[in-house]
Amino acid sequence: MNPKLHVVSRRDEMKRYGDRREMPRYTASEVARYLSLPDSTVWRWFFGQPGFAPFFVPADPDGKQLSFYNLVEAFALSWAKKKYKGLRQAHIRQALEYVGQHFPHYERPLISKRFSTDGKFMFIQDLEQGEERDAIVPDATTINASQWGQLLLPSMNKVLELIEYDEADLAKIVYPTQGHKLVVINPSISSGRPVVKGTGILASIIWQRAEKAQEPIERLAKDYNLSKREIQTAIDYIEAA
Repeated sequence: MNPKLHVVSRRDEMKRYGDRREMPRYTASEVARYLSLPDSTVWRWFFGQPGFAPFFVPADPDGKQLSFYNLVEAFALSWAKKKYKGLRQAHIRQALEYVGQHFPHYERPLISKRFSTDGKFMFIQDLEQGEERDAIVPDATTINASQWGQLLLPSMNKVLELIEYDEADLAKIVYPTQGHKLVVINPSISSGRPVVKGTGILASIIWQRAEKAQEPIERLAKDYNLSKREIQTAIDYIEAA
């Protein structure tokens, strides 16, 4: 055995990162494909380009790798931009800067259930208790971070319906397609690749068998013990990516 060869196990990764959602696991192109975004958009958001500073911190800047949390950040931002045409780059940057300066406990607001948008500005709900909260925010509510702290009524967008959160209100599962929850991205299953919900069956494998091997949907449904709708949804998801 080559003494210089070191294979990093999943256990090693867990020791290093503590939370598998933080582990570098995706390229920018993979995140773009899973979320139906242009490669250049994801790259710009995490690695920047001349004249454009990145919005987010990638899990592995040197290796150009992104984590599940990075994927959630891209998902939340892309959904908001698609849904709300009035949400401008300047508003996004102002909001993230404001949160970073005034609410350091929300280090990465877009992976938190407490971050939302009303279609024009981005918000963060301070739901914490105690003196710090009372000193910053009166009872009520939601801060318009893009306007540097102006208080508004709470507003939570529908992107929250496509993300499941843990007890700390941090994202743990993403449903990347609106309209159904049959395809899921779960960092604990199949290395965080899109799978059919409730299984470890990769959507990409179903698509390969259906499109490349020309196997009928009925046979795939029987082989995987899935409904024909689940099989067709997985195929449609990959084709739309």
